[in-house]
Amino acid sequence: MLRDTLDIGLHVMDPATKAPVRATPHEFEAWRSKDKHRIKVEQAGKYVVSTIFLAFDHGFGGRPLWFETMAFPIEEGGDMEIGDLPASNASEADGRRYETYAEALEGHDEMVAKYRDSADD
Repeated sequence: MLRDTLDIGLHVMDPATKAPVRATPHEFEAWRSKDKHRIKVEQAGKYVVSTIFLAFDHGFGGRPLWFETMAFPIEEGGDMEIGDLPASNASEADGRRYETYAEALEGHDEMVAKYRDSADD
């Protein structure tokens, strides 16, 4: 049965190792309420690039994927506070997922460079 092979329980990111650690719903909510899932957010050209720790493994039985970087387009003529993500343009978002914190940081920087360079076009 698929449910037996997948671990979709909640996790938090250990502050020292940056690795996932199993958490109760109460522990997860306390951790997330402090915005600790957000690793990096910055503007790159006409996009906001955000990298977060995901609460559960998004590899779904394959390679574990604990981190995600998304680039969200900023509305034409609109300013955006870093940290506010434009839900209205979610269908135009670009994203990647990673197994480790180090991969996520590298991927974040690559996506920032991609969209910062595209602003010159």
